[in-house]
Amino acid sequence: MKSNKTGILAALVVAFLVAFSAGPASAAMPSEEERDILIVSTLLRFNDANLSGNYSLFREMASLDFQNKNSEQDIARAFASFRQEGVNIEEVAVREILPDEDGETVHDGVLRLSGEIELSRFRMTYLLRFQAERGVWRLYSIDVDLRQ
Repeated sequence: MKSNKTGILAALVVAFLVAFSAGPASAAMPSEEERDILIVSTLLRFNDANLSGNYSLFREMASLDFQNKNSEQDIARAFASFRQEGVNIEEVAVREILPDEDGETVHDGVLRLSGEIELSRFRMTYLLRFQAERGVWRLYSIDVDLRQ
């Protein structure tokens, strides 16, 4: 992942286009760049939701299965500690993504991405699962852990 501002801007523009495009349905493994975009854009939306306490957009951008299983209140309860401690992980946009050795798989139509990102205050591990809906990978589950 590029660490300069131009690279970040380009990645965010591509993330926006990927998130809102309606390409052909496919459950193929995305490219390394597309995986990085999925990880960073998901974690940035997650961060925005935690900082604002508003989980509506985060939930709406997720898969229908995620939406059906999780109300905004459920998500807020699950990540209350992030809000209460004022955790801000926006620097994921400029940090190197270190995927787990077996952390990038597609099984039964679910894309699993896991690994870690070294932040200035934390070492963050993530496990993100996505489902393909209308040709777009949408969040199916999220597990984020921060350690000092």
